[in-house]
Amino acid sequence: MDDLLFAFKRVHLAGNRNALKLLAAFGVTPARFDLMRVLYGNRTFSMQQSWLRAQLGVARATLSKMLKALEKAGLVERKPDEFDRRTKRVTLTYAARSLVWNVLVALVRTREIAKVIDAALERHPTKVEAAVERKNVESIAIRLLSRLARRWDSVHVAFDAC
Repeated sequence: MDDLLFAFKRVHLAGNRNALKLLAAFGVTPARFDLMRVLYGNRTFSMQQSWLRAQLGVARATLSKMLKALEKAGLVERKPDEFDRRTKRVTLTYAARSLVWNVLVALVRTREIAKVIDAALERHPTKVEAAVERKNVESIAIRLLSRLARRWDSVHVAFDAC
């Protein structure tokens, strides 16, 4: 495996470990947060269930179980699609939008990204290589997170006021 791909794999695994801790405080699992994040990234905060399944790369049964749990928690709603009644449309509730926003803000404020990258790179062969790789990966991750956090600023003003 290429060194860069292996580094990204280590960052991903370290991220999952840290995500379990961070997301536990918000009452969701990393997999459920991924689902909500995909919906959050859509302009309408909704998507056909079949498209959502393709985006996440999970089985129908897995997605169905996740959606049932999120519906029970009041974080998503499923309704027949208005254009294609054969499929369902999944929509994030206002509570879920606020939750996703708060998690993204928590990631940026607590510098969780830096902790994940440090944990992934601590076994790197040389300190110089690790420092260079950390700087590159951290700048990419911070740019992505800040873009995600800024994406729907006008929507979040209302949530912060509540």
